[in-house]
Amino acid sequence: MLACMSFVEGIARDALVGAHRDVGKGRRLFLLIAGLMALVHLLTVHPYLRISTETAGLEASIAQKTAILDELAPELEQLARLQKNSREALKSTLERATTAMIKDFKRLGEDIKAFRDGSALPDTQSPAGLGGQIENADEATRQRYEEPAAPQSAASFDQFQQMRAPEDFDIPQQMALGSQRPGPGVSRSSEPPPQVYIDATLHDILSSTETNRQDTTALMSAYAERMIVNPAYERAHNNWDRNIRPPYLAALDSAAAAARKAASALPENSEALESAAVAMENERTAVVNLVISPDQRLDETFESDWWGTTGGKAVFADAVVSTIAKQLTGDELLAQPFAAVGESLNRQEAVRASLLEKRDALEQQFTEQRKQLAALAGASAVVPIDLRSFISLFPLVLGLVLGLAMLRVGQARREAAQALEDLSSIASSDERDSHLWLGRRVLGGRSNAAAPSIETGLVTGLVVIWIVWSAVSVLNSPLEPPIGPAVSALLGSAIVVIAAAWDIRASRKLAAAVTAEADPG
Repeated sequence: MLACMSFVEGIARDALVGAHRDVGKGRRLFLLIAGLMALVHLLTVHPYLRISTETAGLEASIAQKTAILDELAPELEQLARLQKNSREALKSTLERATTAMIKDFKRLGEDIKAFRDGSALPDTQSPAGLGGQIENADEATRQRYEEPAAPQSAASFDQFQQMRAPEDFDIPQQMALGSQRPGPGVSRSSEPPPQVYIDATLHDILSSTETNRQDTTALMSAYAERMIVNPAYERAHNNWDRNIRPPYLAALDSAAAAARKAASALPENSEALESAAVAMENERTAVVNLVISPDQRLDETFESDWWGTTGGKAVFADAVVSTIAKQLTGDELLAQPFAAVGESLNRQEAVRASLLEKRDALEQQFTEQRKQLAALAGASAVVPIDLRSFISLFPLVLGLVLGLAMLRVGQARREAAQALEDLSSIASSDERDSHLWLGRRVLGGRSNAAAPSIETGLVTGLVVIWIVWSAVSVLNSPLEPPIGPAVSALLGSAIVVIAAAWDIRASRKLAAAVTAEADPG
């Protein structure tokens, strides 16, 4: 009987010693796992969540910028196309005006020749001279004036230029103004020239200059400008105002509205986009105020009678086209912020690529950390396989791993309490001191459970705060965990609280056993 009691006492004593050793190991293991989890959180979980959040923000911004560029691209393309079309249409319009003027001046020369030959009579039915004749002529006459002019050399002059001052130009003398009669020895035509009707105003001017050649140039210049040049450019301006300008103005309005919409959606590029919108609105005002007229002071080299030669007409028309084309810069105004948004988009894509590389490196790093964690905790089966799943469930994993470590400490204390209870009934009084010492060591050197319970409670509170913080981080990230962060935090916290309650209860049981062992009576 004594031998049996001695055997049981030895087993109980070994159990108490082992429990004391297991409590120490369990506490160290808990601290080691907590430290490792803190490192995992600090070096892997937090950077991964931060990178994922930044990447998601970049992807949203990239998608927004891409959508805005997709909206601005057609506006830019339309502006460029309409600018080109406007320049070409304006050039074609002024070429037609130049052609019409050349034909009108040719007809004016024919009328002057008819007057010189004495076959011209005033046409009192003509409403407005040459320009009016074109505007009010029948379809056949209108088509005749709209036909392309035959090519002329740059050195050739119009009939009007020829008649201005014969002594200044190399022209046949018989084209000069004034009544000229055939000289001696020159035979007269047997048949008189056919009668033609010319503009009454022109007939009056030519009649008056017969007696006063000093006013020939001024009077004929005023007549030609009023009857030929001004109507031609008025028709050109009407075509510009009705057919060419409106589509471009509409494109400017649409592009300015698109730029202003993009400015409100992209704060980082808002200044450039808003400036482009204002510039396009200013350009619209300038284009609206453009007037195509023959008296535009385009260059000091253009004299007031630039239309006196074929070359002058063509050069002035080209200058008008060039001057107006320089003011049609809507595509350039929009292209600058468009390029700025594109550059910003490229930079963001480069940053996103860099962040994704860092995230891949974190996943590789986690593979090693997972192996270490599983080996220490002995819970490889509960550690998620991939980093994304691990982080998504990190609050639950944190509570599970730390809760298991706390359960291990509580279980060791429970075994110590059971062993001490067994020894109190069979051990001799001489050995009670050693048993009490071992029991108090398991309680942290104290005879009551207050200190261990407070310590466990504080650790539990810190762990729960850690779990909640982790859950909030996951909640604010773009990750989509299989279990909601709130549920994950609730389950993890519940595991830790249950483990803490188990440890506190074991501590109280052990404290009761120590008290009973110290006072057996």
